[in-house]
Amino acid sequence: MAKKVPPREVPDSDAKYMGLAWMHAGFSKDPNTQVGAQIVSPYNQPLGSGYNGPPRLVDDEAISWDRSTDDKKVTRYDIVVHAEVNAIDHSCGDLTESTLYVTALPCPNCMLEIIRKEIGRVVYFDFQGDENSSLRNAPWQEKTMNMAKLAKVKLEQFDGNINWIADWNERLRHLGIFEMSEH
Repeated sequence: MAKKVPPREVPDSDAKYMGLAWMHAGFSKDPNTQVGAQIVSPYNQPLGSGYNGPPRLVDDEAISWDRSTDDKKVTRYDIVVHAEVNAIDHSCGDLTESTLYVTALPCPNCMLEIIRKEIGRVVYFDFQGDENSSLRNAPWQEKTMNMAKLAKVKLEQFDGNINWIADWNERLRHLGIFEMSEH
């Protein structure tokens, strides 16, 4: 009788989708703060994803990516759409009671959009960025949490493990996938 081989171990749903949110964050061109988001239905089906960046019609090179607050020039603060809103805008289907995974706590404006779309759960990574990130010590954090409470949106800090990303990259490296893409 043949020995039964167990399936390969994979991350749980929260770790999987938080890892995907981090992968989406890698597409952001913001030099200081990269945020990614993934929306999943109550039936564990991916519905949409996004990252922080300007709308498609805006040339990335045409805006200032510095921390300027000059009222006369267009900066990233004026034009960048947050990851959560991009994920909502790029989702298919009803978002009611879905879960949004995001690599940082949503700001109040994003939380309002989450509430409007009746997303039932938000899992966020406690990421505050580098010393130049607008996420660091943000005065709006408590407001976001209070808004979630008012709307009964479950707001949960991610406490899982996303080391599967490093493990998978090591497996791909071992298989020679990265060398194949250089040709």
